[in-house]
Amino acid sequence: MRLSKTGMGSTKLNNIDEMYPAQSILLQTGQLVQYGAGIFGYNTIPLLVRKNIEKIIEETLNKYGCIEVLLPTLQPDTIWKNSGRYDQYINDGTMLITESNKGTFCLAPTGEEAMLEFVREKLKSYKNLPATFYQIGEKYRNEIRTRGYLLRGKAFPMLDAYSFDQDEENMAKSYENVRKAFLEIFQKIGLNVIPIVADNGAMGGKKSEEFMLISNQGEDKILYDENTKIGLNTEILEREDYKEFLANEYKINDLSNFKEIRTMELGHIFQLGTRYSKMMNGKYIDKDGKEALYYMGCYGIGVSRTLAALYEQCLITSEKWGPMRICFTKNSCTI
Repeated sequence: MRLSKTGMGSTKLNNIDEMYPAQSILLQTGQLVQYGAGIFGYNTIPLLVRKNIEKIIEETLNKYGCIEVLLPTLQPDTIWKNSGRYDQYINDGTMLITESNKGTFCLAPTGEEAMLEFVREKLKSYKNLPATFYQIGEKYRNEIRTRGYLLRGKAFPMLDAYSFDQDEENMAKSYENVRKAFLEIFQKIGLNVIPIVADNGAMGGKKSEEFMLISNQGEDKILYDENTKIGLNTEILEREDYKEFLANEYKINDLSNFKEIRTMELGHIFQLGTRYSKMMNGKYIDKDGKEALYYMGCYGIGVSRTLAALYEQCLITSEKWGPMRICFTKNSCTI
């Protein structure tokens, strides 16, 4: 491959975005092409970096016993109506849909419904559990406020994984297994993320953690204790029972050493319990021969977000944005 064929070469840079300089440079040098708000095409160099990120994710999750699959991103509206989330996503404008003489189809913003449909005939017995499936593919969300180029777009590659267990105790074990895998993934990529206590929000369930990169470019503000390296999303404090929740779930009893810092969210993991399996009748036969609901966990990494964060973190700046070069290795990139 000749780099000259990809548009690489000397380029005069103009009006670099001070907030997101690395991505601004990628756009001006033709390494990213913007088709519309939150919709981007990748030239060879960032695509290779993206593939390296995906390879690290795949190799690490495989090492931790997860199973790779690929589900369709174009889905019939019926599976979303079965879960009760169709109206919610349509009313808030998140879901992108297309209508045809064959029915209404949705561009998937997330994958819980499709994954439940996928495993229904595969995880019929307690003997098939536990199991964790994952995929890396495009997701689509009609973001009203796209921001930070690849950091918040309408179409974006995402790793989403889902665990299925017999009970809450084993769900927690699967959750911890993927949590360790995520920490290893970001360490291999070269991003020093911190898992922080988060609110499950619309996803439901009991417990969740966000994987945050400390960065002034982030749109999140968290509370962080530098001594214990523990952080928490300030949304937690909006819960009436936040003191009991933090004490019982995370052993946090004192917030006096926590300071507010700005961060960038790259991943999120959830213990969902039986919420989705109950809504979509996701059941298996237990050891007593009775039907029982799956206990689920879900886990996500924004691949394009991680790519953008990596470029921004690796940017070597000069006072006047002098000559630069982009280098990439197996695990990282440098501009």
